[in-house]
Amino acid sequence: MNKINYNVALISFYQVKKSYNGAAEVSLSLFKSISCLNKKLFEIKNPKFFFKNQKLINFINSYFLKPFKIGNQFFLLKKFFKNKKKKMVIVEGASWIGYSFFFLKLLKIIEKNVIIIYHAHNIEYEIRKIKSNRLIILLSKYFEKKVYEEADFATVVSKIDQKKIFKLYKKKPTIFFNGVSKCRLKIKKVRNINYKYIIFSGNYFYYPNQIAIEKLTKVVIKKISKKFKNIKLIITGSELPEKIFYNNKDIIFMEKVNKMKLNYLIKKSICTILPLIKSPGTKLKVIEALLLGKIIIGSKQAFEGIDCLSLKPPFIYKNLTEIIYYLNILLKKTTYYNIKANETKKYYQEKYLMENIWNKFCIEKSII
Repeated sequence: MNKINYNVALISFYQVKKSYNGAAEVSLSLFKSISCLNKKLFEIKNPKFFFKNQKLINFINSYFLKPFKIGNQFFLLKKFFKNKKKKMVIVEGASWIGYSFFFLKLLKIIEKNVIIIYHAHNIEYEIRKIKSNRLIILLSKYFEKKVYEEADFATVVSKIDQKKIFKLYKKKPTIFFNGVSKCRLKIKKVRNINYKYIIFSGNYFYYPNQIAIEKLTKVVIKKISKKFKNIKLIITGSELPEKIFYNNKDIIFMEKVNKMKLNYLIKKSICTILPLIKSPGTKLKVIEALLLGKIIIGSKQAFEGIDCLSLKPPFIYKNLTEIIYYLNILLKKTTYYNIKANETKKYYQEKYLMENIWNKFCIEKSII
């Protein structure tokens, strides 16, 4: 890992440590991958008194706590950079783009001679078009344009997003893949798993995951159970409505699984099944499974923006019926396909290990 001659602050407007979502995993992996003079993670932690209710967390954070805490982060950042010459700030773009915009503007006023990197996880404008009102959509587009114009380096997660940003804002950002640090791929055994299973990892409150879970629980597992009697579906995440798995022996929900244990569950599964709809950004759960050398059965949308080898696995299905077809193939030749998946992980590690992504970025941008 190349060491850079900078003091680095990574700014996140959401909780990174002890969190259970893809954005936090990307941010934590990036932070762990940076080798520099001195570094610090600035995160907005979720208050414990409402920690169990994700919707309440999002509402209170967005409208009450974040604006105040973002201001507070400037004082902490100023203290961190005191008497330091070479300064770099990485703003994590997995919260509303308005926070990044105002933070960036204030940063340029308060801190001089600092390199600012906007690390996008997706295209904010696309997200807001799905779930926000017209005013928020228009503001998001304006703020995102300004962020891409004013940051020293602004990134996207794929070639597809790079083309979209250029079309929207006439800016050509740097491709900085979503990735996972090698230290986040360690495995710890989970006891009492004495059954075969497929797995889906993702928080239910995120709409694309909700759609995927509904397909898995209402269609896929029912079809699988008719043909393969002893196969379970494991769902992991921070919360899941009890009605989905209550009194259903074929569905097992594991809440807030430790990262190393989650890696074990993925590694020991028959495969990861990802019936995902089209949504912004590349899918970290796909990248994690590829890095672990695990078989994936997924929709075309699940692999969007990811440079996959044209091999099977992974298996890209056209309709839900094909999932049963591919499972049938896997169960007949499990060892063969596990070996093939494990052989290809070197290709994906070269491309999607965060240490490699960060080093490549530093070399390209002459950040030394």
